[in-house]
Amino acid sequence: MLLEALASRSDAFVALLTGNFERGAQVKLEYFDLWRYFPCGAFGDAAPERNALLATAFERVAACGGPPIPPERTVIVGDTPLDVAVAQAGGARSVAVATGFYDREALIASGADVVLDDLSDLDEAVEALGF
Repeated sequence: MLLEALASRSDAFVALLTGNFERGAQVKLEYFDLWRYFPCGAFGDAAPERNALLATAFERVAACGGPPIPPERTVIVGDTPLDVAVAQAGGARSVAVATGFYDREALIASGADVVLDDLSDLDEAVEALGF
């Protein structure tokens, strides 16, 4: 699993950035035992404008002891054009995954840097993230 692989790396820091409110994100991710992979994050209830969440995420990463990470070394992984827009607005890279309501073509049209069908191929996913 990609999150497990990233958690074991010293050159990666995983944080959550989502338009969901924090408690809603926690409930969703705890159901699949994924919340434990995210020591901090930025949530929809933290910023009135979704595209401002990346700046909030950087602040939260610093507050929880994470490393300073410049936007150009940051990768937003998501499954919607809104996720791609957050990355573009903040100067980060985007890896879009066609596992939600949007197909590859829609994600490519949104300007994603990389589009994957899913994250099942660990080597492909890690490469897409730039490792």
